[in-house]
Amino acid sequence: MKRISLILLFTLILSIPVSAFSPRQSVSDRLTTIAWQDGDNVYVAIANNTSSRNTYTMETYEAGNRRTPLDRRSIVIPSRTLYIEEFSIRSNRGRDWPIDEVVVSDRISSIVVPVQIHDLLDVPNYVVSYNSIIDIEVDLLAIRQRSEYGQLLVDNEYTLSNGGRPGRISISTFEEGFSLSHARNRVDYRPPFIELSMRTPFMQGVGILTFGIMHMVDRPSSGYREYIQGPQILVYGSDIWLVEETSSRSSSDRVNR
Repeated sequence: MKRISLILLFTLILSIPVSAFSPRQSVSDRLTTIAWQDGDNVYVAIANNTSSRNTYTMETYEAGNRRTPLDRRSIVIPSRTLYIEEFSIRSNRGRDWPIDEVVVSDRISSIVVPVQIHDLLDVPNYVVSYNSIIDIEVDLLAIRQRSEYGQLLVDNEYTLSNGGRPGRISISTFEEGFSLSHARNRVDYRPPFIELSMRTPFMQGVGILTFGIMHMVDRPSSGYREYIQGPQILVYGSDIWLVEETSSRSSSDRVNR
C-alpha cells in the first residue's frame, strides 16, 4: 500500500501504550452504524439504506458487563435516512457509566458496535456528507511518547465500506513544535502535530470511511512498529436524509443535490 512517509526529526522507544481505537467492523448486509463518545455523551448513528422504513433497537452496555443493558431504545427510521441518537454516560445520581459498546439490531440481524474514543487524533465530525473535506489533527507528541527516532507512514488513500472510490489523504499541515529567533537567542516550543486532509467522493447511499497510520520506531538492535487504526467516519450520499435526535436538540437536514 502506498503511504506518505513522514520522518520524525524529534525524539521519537520501545513500546507505545497507544490508546487509539481499533474498530471491529460496523457494517453488515443490513446494518451500517457507528458510535463515538464526545464528553459525557455517546452518539450512535444508524443508516437505513433500504427502500422501506425499519425498526431498530439500541442497547448500551457498561464496560466489561454485557449481562444487563444500561439503556434500551427502539426507533423507527424511514427509508434512506441516517439517524443519530444520543446517550448520556451519567446516571440520574451523577455516577458515570462508561459505555464501551452498543448493540444495534433490527428484526433480522444484530451487530456489536464499539464506542470510538480517540486520544491521538482530533476528529471534528464522525458523520459527514458526500463531497466534503475532512481535516483530522494527529497528536505527534502522544504517538512519540519517549521514542528517540522513527517514522510515521500515513495511508495514501482511505477506503469506503460500500466499495466506493478511494480518496487521497494529504498532510496539509506540519507543525514540528520548535521555532528559533536568532535575534533574541530564543527558542519557542509548542505541541507538534500534523493535520490530515481528505475529501469524500460524490456518492449515493452510505459507507464507512477508514484509514490508518503506521508508526515505526528505529532502534540500534531492532525496530518496532504498530499500526494505528484511524476513526470510522460514516459518509452519506445525496439520496440520504440526516436526522439528529438528542436531549438538547432535534433537527433534520437533506444534503444538496
